[in-house]
Amino acid sequence: MCGGHAFSQRTRGSSRWDGFLHTWAAQAGARCDLDTARSHSNLRLVLLSDVPSPWSEAAAQFFSLKGVPFVAVRYGIRVPSNLTQRLEMFGWCNEIMGPLGLVWQVRLLLIDVSFQTAGRSGFPEPAAKYLARKYGYGANTVPTSS
Repeated sequence: MCGGHAFSQRTRGSSRWDGFLHTWAAQAGARCDLDTARSHSNLRLVLLSDVPSPWSEAAAQFFSLKGVPFVAVRYGIRVPSNLTQRLEMFGWCNEIMGPLGLVWQVRLLLIDVSFQTAGRSGFPEPAAKYLARKYGYGANTVPTSS
């Protein structure tokens, strides 16, 4: 149910982050469970609740400050209990987020763009230099289309 009753007393306020989520959701107007939010017409902003998430808070704050109506959806991280499914999930996570995965490659591309544009695009130069050392950036490490 949307409109403030989706967060039960059992779940709301269990951590500092839930407090932030509740505050921003109250300003936005509606808080929903995931299933209900799917049918809602406003922007559906899925916010992590089981772990500290500055990204969730920043997104909720941004939309609240700009006056964009949204439905705050509390979402907890779910790990499959089935071993095969869990192995598959972590395998995909590694392919996307692990060393040399998709996110790693995009980061290298952004570092490269940063150096090519003297920091006008991508990352500012000091950040690009730091990230280049940290993630092994070099002329031969930038992915290219073939």
